[in-house]
Amino acid sequence: AFPVQDESFIDKSLERKMEMAQIISSLVLSLRKKEMIKVRQPLQRVMVPVLDPSVKEQILAVADLIKSEVNVKEIEMIDDASGILVKNIKPNFRTLGPKFGKDMKHVVSAVNKLEPADITAIERDGEINIEVNGKMTTLQLDDVEITSQDIEGWLVASNAGLTVALDVT
Repeated sequence: AFPVQDESFIDKSLERKMEMAQIISSLVLSLRKKEMIKVRQPLQRVMVPVLDPSVKEQILAVADLIKSEVNVKEIEMIDDASGILVKNIKPNFRTLGPKFGKDMKHVVSAVNKLEPADITAIERDGEINIEVNGKMTTLQLDDVEITSQDIEGWLVASNAGLTVALDVT
């Protein structure tokens, strides 16, 4: 017979921190692999744009673990990514098609008009209200695809709401 687990030993906070460490590490390692930079070659820094102070605390708690895992000297948290990272948003036709059907072209034009502040809002809240053909409509985060443009000398990757920029110089 297996022992019964003791719920009091489960540390949800630690599990969230480790999940952040895993996501960031896998993004950085995928960028290294894409550029064929082996892990044994140290790189200077990784930038992680973070809007939520609690997420920043979680990442800082496991920063040493991430640095040793991906062989980077420093992890830099930036509060406002607007000046550094340029994010693009485009409609996810697979989810929007069944919802809107013939109004699809109006939805596409509304999504294309979204400002960087709107992109930040949908990433933070998981949804945004926009006007489509004169009616207010709520778009979910999975109704759009948000990508980050690479900055010169940096590689950018996103996954699970986290974005990392790796300095490859």
